[in-house]
Amino acid sequence: MGGMHDVTVIADPAAAETALDPTRARLLAELTAPASATMLAARVGLPRQQVNYHLRALERHGLVRLVAERRKGNVTERLLQATAASYVISPAALAAVAPDPARFPDRLSARWLLALAGRLVRDVGELLAGAAKARKPLATFALDGQVHHAEGVRRMTHEFELSAEITLNATPEQVWEAITTGPGVDAWFMGRNQIEPREGGSVRTDLGGFVEEATVTAWEPPRRFATRGAEAPDGTFMAFEWLIEGRGQGSTVLRMVQSGVLGDDWEAEYDALRKGTPMYLRTLAQYLTHFAGRTATPISAFGPQQADEDHVWEALKRGLGLTGTVSEGDQVRFTLDRSTPVQGVVDSVLYPSFLGVRTGDALYRFVGRGGAVAVGHHLFSEVDPKEAEQAWQAWLTRLFA
Repeated sequence: MGGMHDVTVIADPAAAETALDPTRARLLAELTAPASATMLAARVGLPRQQVNYHLRALERHGLVRLVAERRKGNVTERLLQATAASYVISPAALAAVAPDPARFPDRLSARWLLALAGRLVRDVGELLAGAAKARKPLATFALDGQVHHAEGVRRMTHEFELSAEITLNATPEQVWEAITTGPGVDAWFMGRNQIEPREGGSVRTDLGGFVEEATVTAWEPPRRFATRGAEAPDGTFMAFEWLIEGRGQGSTVLRMVQSGVLGDDWEAEYDALRKGTPMYLRTLAQYLTHFAGRTATPISAFGPQQADEDHVWEALKRGLGLTGTVSEGDQVRFTLDRSTPVQGVVDSVLYPSFLGVRTGDALYRFVGRGGAVAVGHHLFSEVDPKEAEQAWQAWLTRLFA
C-alpha cells in the first residue's frame, strides 16, 4: 500500500470540478483508508455500480489510486485510497478570474491579502508537483500565529503610512507660515485651528464642535514640522510630518508623511485619507498662489445622503452650471442665495470625490464620499460664519431635494 499526502493542491480545472461534486467529495473523505466500492456503497448509501462510476472519475483525475487487489471467488476486488487527506483548489484552476495581487495596489486591504494568499496556494502547489515529479523533498519555511484580543478591551488595529509631495509657488517661509499657524491652516485645511509654536506645543482643530488635539513633536523652522495626536483607548492615533525644501525661482517642495494606527473600520478610514490628502494639498497650492497671507473664514455644511457618488457629481455639476466632462479651467456660475450670482473657475478635479472652485474671494471645496456630500469652503472676505454656513446648507438642500 502506498502512503498518502497530508494535503494536495488541485490545479487542473477538470480535477477541481470532480472534487467539488458533493458525492465524490464524500467518497474522498471516506478514502483516507483503503476501501472497495462494495465497502463504500454501504457507508454512503448508494448502489455499488454508482459508487464505481464516481470512483473511476476520481481515479481518472488522480484524486484516488489503486493500492491493492484481492480475489473474492471469481471477482477481483479493487482497494482504492485518496491521494491526500485533504485538498486545496489552486487559483490556477480558475485562470481567467484568478486573484492577482498586482490588481490591488492597496497593501493594507483585505482583498490584497486574499489575492496574496491565492498566489501562495498556486506557487506552493506548483513547487509540490515539481518536487514530486523529481522525487525530491521540498524545503519550506513558514511562520504561524494567532491574534487574540479581549472583547471590550482593545479592538483590532492597523498601522499605516501615506506620503505625498507637491511643488508650491511660494517660498519656504510662506509654506511654513501656511502649515504651522492657525490662520494659515484655516486657509486650506479643515476646521478652525490653533497651533502653539514650539516643540511640545498643542495643536487644536475644531470641526464644528468635535475637537481633535495633538502635540507638536518637531519644530524646525522653516524645514520640518511634525505633530502626533493623542492615543485613543483602542490604540489608534494620527501623526503628521511636513518636510520643506526650497527650490529655485521662489518655489518650494513640500513632502507630507501621514502615519499612525487605524481601528476596526480601517479600510474605509484609509480610503478616506488616501483621497483626502491630494485634495488638501491642491487647496494649499491654490491658497499660496492666489491668496497667500490673507486670512480665511472656514465654513462647512452637509447635504442629504444620495444613492452614490455619481448622483452627487451630476447634481454638483448642475448646481455649478457645468456640463460634460469637468476639467480644470472650466468656468463656473451659480447662485447661492437666489439673488447674488457667483462666478469662478474650476481649480481642482478628482473625480468623483472632489471638485474645487476658485473665485476672487473664496476657495470653494465640494467633497463627495459614497453618497454623502459636504462642503468645506475658505472665504477670504468679511462674512458672518453662521450666516454663511446656513446659506450653504440651504443651497445643498435645494440642490439635492
